[in-house]
Amino acid sequence: MRNIFKILGAAAVSLMALTSCEQENIKSTYTPEQDNEVSFMSSVYTNTEIPADATTIDIAIARNSANGAITVPLTTTLPAEITVPAEVTFNDGEYEAAITLNLAIQGGVRYTGTITVADSSYFNANVSLYPTIELRLQQAYNWESLGEGQWWDNMMTHPVVVAVDVLQATNSPVPLYRIMNPFPDDCLSVFAEAQGGRIDNSNRSEYIEFSHLTDESGAVTPMISFSTYYPGVTMAVDGEEGPVQGVYRADYANQCGLLEEYIYQFLPYYQFTLPSGSTYSWGKAYSAYLVLPGGPDLAGWLGI
Repeated sequence: MRNIFKILGAAAVSLMALTSCEQENIKSTYTPEQDNEVSFMSSVYTNTEIPADATTIDIAIARNSANGAITVPLTTTLPAEITVPAEVTFNDGEYEAAITLNLAIQGGVRYTGTITVADSSYFNANVSLYPTIELRLQQAYNWESLGEGQWWDNMMTHPVVVAVDVLQATNSPVPLYRIMNPFPDDCLSVFAEAQGGRIDNSNRSEYIEFSHLTDESGAVTPMISFSTYYPGVTMAVDGEEGPVQGVYRADYANQCGLLEEYIYQFLPYYQFTLPSGSTYSWGKAYSAYLVLPGGPDLAGWLGI
């Protein structure tokens, strides 16, 4: 049985929640003071799940009167990858119009900026709702399977080499992968029994996501980082339980990367935190390896 060491201090795991298609600060009442006052529907529009194949997106804008056709000039601070028309037209009888943005964006990149009604005669500067809208846009990743790879974790799956589906994000600016279902029950049961834990499907990550790092010039390097993941084992100490998590740590970062064609090395640091805040680990990181589809036999490469 491996020894478990307590880490001084509490560990915090930060999870970023990406919100899709949110509209913020929507006012409920407003009395217009002039005809054809124009306003956006909200002050902020957020969409972080734009489909990878989408080439346009529409932003709604409204006016208080549908009498006659008007053309409203626009200005923008959005980056060049998002093209905003110079104006938007309301046809006679229309209270709403759509501003169609043309997109040439990449996955994993957050694009921000504003669109503003450029002519103040189309809104009351003192009380008008939203003559400007802030946009926060991001394209969803397009994941494609590369085929069957091989995964071995010296802590969690040893001595078994696990067959895994490997996905790649085709629209990421850097190589980005997912190792799907790397911790089957038969492997985890050996670890859980040896360490006095239990299999916990409610705390099991569907995949391990990792990406290549870039240098100061922006060039892709062989080094990688990976997101915190949960293998699916919960440990108990003094009547409390905490799920085991695999963590990427800076002190092992220089050992995580592409060793040779097809073969990646990981150094996950396994730990668990109890509800009381105490965090425990196995004292060091243990090696793990991924062979991409088409690579050599991992068991033979490892000599196991």
